[in-house]
Amino acid sequence: MSPRLASACPALLAAVLLAGPVAAETLPVEDPQAAYARCMEMTRDRPRDAFGAAVAWEGLGGGEAARHCAAVALFALGEYAEAAARLEILAEESRQPLPLRLEVLAQAGAGWLRAGRPGRAEAALGTAIRLAETPVEGVPSALPDLLIDRATARADQGRDSAAADDLDRALSLRPNDAEALALRASTLRRLGALAAARADAEAALARDPTHPGALLERGNIHRLAGEASAARAAWMRLLETAPDSPEAAAARENLARLDVQGTDQ
Repeated sequence: MSPRLASACPALLAAVLLAGPVAAETLPVEDPQAAYARCMEMTRDRPRDAFGAAVAWEGLGGGEAARHCAAVALFALGEYAEAAARLEILAEESRQPLPLRLEVLAQAGAGWLRAGRPGRAEAALGTAIRLAETPVEGVPSALPDLLIDRATARADQGRDSAAADDLDRALSLRPNDAEALALRASTLRRLGALAAARADAEAALARDPTHPGALLERGNIHRLAGEASAARAAWMRLLETAPDSPEAAAARENLARLDVQGTDQ
């Protein structure tokens, strides 16, 4: 195990060990591909066991695959900052092809965002973007997704102009991407460009009529325009199509405010 990783999460490691041994033979370590597939499968329904198995496998020479599985298990356990830190180190030290290293950096960015540290997410994603600017023949560019992710990190820091720049670039590379359009609608709304925000929200919904972010923004824009009935309709549609989404939670709060106020503000 890398010295920088060995003591990074002592409390969780102790909890895993005290919970009972996770035998290395739970993974078919003689077949690294099968061991990795099994370990990653475990992260979905038994992440604590997956972490213990990955640590044991790394001790047996599991290398990058074992380290990646351990980090993904930590992410699944809600240890987002620890997972992100491990993923960044893994991407830095990895000898895997560039597309795989970019994926690991994107996962690190997601971890930092979940941990409430968008500045660290922006840094990790910025590294990935710089690497992705060198095209790999026969491999689709990762730039649009990385730019969208960095835009989210920038918006979370209140840097809407910078976020909009990333989204402009993402959409120049992948026009009509519903996620990028919905995110740009949100940033443009906060920047006060309501007409442009409305156009982006509607374009996103033309691409994906049930996109949660676009429906939320449609309602937000209608509310700011003084169109209470249209705002309510957009948010109700969101509750019908994606009731368990974070956007639906925001829509419920907005609807409650409409009910109290009786009108938009």
